[in-house]
Amino acid sequence: MKKVFCFLGILATCAAVFANDANQMKYVLLYNADNGIGGDTTGPVTDVSAYKGNAAFAVAFGTAATAGNTNTATIKHCATTNGTFVTATNINGTAVKVQVVGAAASSLNTVACDLGRLNKYIRAEVEFNAETNGCAVWMVAPMKSE
Repeated sequence: MKKVFCFLGILATCAAVFANDANQMKYVLLYNADNGIGGDTTGPVTDVSAYKGNAAFAVAFGTAATAGNTNTATIKHCATTNGTFVTATNINGTAVKVQVVGAAASSLNTVACDLGRLNKYIRAEVEFNAETNGCAVWMVAPMKSE
């Protein structure tokens, strides 16, 4: 009977220890806006010095009613919180941004970037053209301490 309880104890411990995301990814909300904001808007400044490796930036725009609607979400970075933020680029030199056009622009879009290429602070800048549908931008990346 002791062996059974010992086995169950080990099993419970393993389940608790290994229940987390296998890659230890962290999800950071960079921008979130409901419908009705319009124009160009900027998310809060986020310190990414605690993160490492490749990050995925996920962008989700709400459904637009106008066929000619264009929405753009761009990741920008800077060495200081109040300096000039410039567009981040990935290893190919391509801007880290998502642009969707049309009425059916409600899908989830992702773009990858190595965090080693970015300065300490980032923010998401979103441009709404012709309509004011909602938008959310997340960063998914592992932390250095894990």
